[in-house]
Amino acid sequence: MKKRGLCISFLRLNPPEEQLIKKSEEVLGTPWVYTGITPEKGFDCSGFVLWTFGQFGYEFPYKTKLLAKSGKPVKPAKIKPADLVCFGSSEYNPSSLIHVGLVYSVTPDSVMMIHCGTSNGVSIVPLNSGYWSERVFFILEVF
Repeated sequence: MKKRGLCISFLRLNPPEEQLIKKSEEVLGTPWVYTGITPEKGFDCSGFVLWTFGQFGYEFPYKTKLLAKSGKPVKPAKIKPADLVCFGSSEYNPSSLIHVGLVYSVTPDSVMMIHCGTSNGVSIVPLNSGYWSERVFFILEVF
């Protein structure tokens, strides 16, 4: 049975978050392509997130702003792999979203994101240094 849209916001992910992250690693290096939704043709940011969840039968709205409405904000101490990283013009404002990725890993020193960006395609980057550290973002739990 496929789970759709907003109705799945607070269910637990099955398979575990670790399997979802392992699946996302399989497409590292896939190039960024506007409106891309497959590893064969390329991804844009939301296409990558949707493809990753879709490998386990989950469906979400394609648009980044609608995708962000599928979750609830997470406090920094509760961030975990497979949570959504949402970039926009203000904290927790889904209508301001301009980019989305997945939390890849969390350590006491950093949070890493796996995402599909215009420069490097699907890649893993730190949120606490470089380009992304200067951007406003919030984290959402979708399950």
